[in-house]
Amino acid sequence: MNQLTVIGLGPGDMSYLTLQALDRLQAADVVYLRTARHPIVEMLAAKGVNFESYDAFYDSAERFDDVYLAIVDDIVTKLESQDVVYAVPGNPFVAEKTVELLKARCSNIDYVHGASFIDAVITALGIDPVNGLRIVNSLSLEPFAQLGDDVLVCIQCYNLVVAAQLKIWLGNIFYDEHPVLVVQSAGIKNQQKIVEMPLYALDRYQDFDHLTSVVVIPQRQQMRHQLAALMDIVKMLRSENGCPWDRQQDHQSLKPSVLEEAYEVAEALDNDDIFGLEEELGDLLLQVLFHAQIALENGDFNMVDVCDGISQKLIRRHPHVFADAVAETAEQVKVNWEDIKKRENQHETVADTMHKYSKGMPALFRSSKVIGKGIKAGFDWENVEQAIFKVEEEIAELRAALAANDRMNSEEELGDILFASCVVATKIGIQPEEALQKATDKFIGRYERMEKRLNSRGLDFNQLALSALIEVWRESK
Repeated sequence: MNQLTVIGLGPGDMSYLTLQALDRLQAADVVYLRTARHPIVEMLAAKGVNFESYDAFYDSAERFDDVYLAIVDDIVTKLESQDVVYAVPGNPFVAEKTVELLKARCSNIDYVHGASFIDAVITALGIDPVNGLRIVNSLSLEPFAQLGDDVLVCIQCYNLVVAAQLKIWLGNIFYDEHPVLVVQSAGIKNQQKIVEMPLYALDRYQDFDHLTSVVVIPQRQQMRHQLAALMDIVKMLRSENGCPWDRQQDHQSLKPSVLEEAYEVAEALDNDDIFGLEEELGDLLLQVLFHAQIALENGDFNMVDVCDGISQKLIRRHPHVFADAVAETAEQVKVNWEDIKKRENQHETVADTMHKYSKGMPALFRSSKVIGKGIKAGFDWENVEQAIFKVEEEIAELRAALAANDRMNSEEELGDILFASCVVATKIGIQPEEALQKATDKFIGRYERMEKRLNSRGLDFNQLALSALIEVWRESK
């Protein structure tokens, strides 16, 4: 393959063009430009540099990726018969997709350094990148990036549509009033412009172009708290200078709080309360972080271990996504999941699997899980009538235990009634936990209506006979 020379043109001013780059450009018979929409091109033309550009490719393609592939294909074709000098804005290795593609396809490449537009931006703003700087491609935004104190240089913000998307993304990190800097034509004499505005106004600015970047210098008081910040808060609460109550807690003392917050998440879901769900998920996350912090202090594990563990588990149990397994339906996914889980946990029997359901679960929920495993293994009534008959049989046994004044056996028989009822629920596809919750809500509602009826009639609950209360109770259905 012939020689490919890739030259960086710098950010746009002749003062940023290296002497080596100028020599190579002037020595070339023709220079192929990714784009002629660059301020330095006119100045180089005046020095006798001969150009051909790929701007026409942008007009014929719908996506930038298609443009870049077409440019690379053309250059590779030219290299079959000639040396090629290819020039790109800025530095060839900064935000230059065509160079990345050419590296993969060409072996004989000579690179000529060019100052990056990043150099021009940090010079214009007086920023030291050693203190932390992150380059963000406004056309490819990763959700909820962890930032720290890094300065953000958001490139390719060339129109209002991109600016609006960038504003939404930045809104996950900063509050609306946080200042942002719109930097245009950085480093180009008499053209450079820097405009400061609040984040909420970013998509109201009218002068975006292909030489525009958005820079954000983080101000702590204007940053939204992300996971790392929450972890720092929990660490502070547990420190010597933190909260006395929080310092006293351990895994066991926080156990009720974990259950309580999990139930409150479930309640928000039951109530279709999306704003309540946001709050309750935060409360539940706090419990996770508290346990991780306590474990860190004890030298057991930390939050990284927690995240890595669940990530590895998800990857292992989704081989149809992360490997070459096939699962075209949700049911097949479920079957694969259970098979992988059984191998990982070394479950040799169905009973082994049943033992894995934690006693920390709500009893009805745990029972339905255990029953489901038995049914899946083939241990099941032929029909729901047989399951209902079993409930009636257990009720009779409870009556017998009560008649014998056998408290221990009565407890056992009552448990059998509840378990048998869970079997019926599983047979007809009802979650017993939810069914009991609804029944409890119904009781509370009827009791509330009964109290209101009594109050409206001027009757005292404590003064009424049970028969009168039952009558009002029936009215309250």
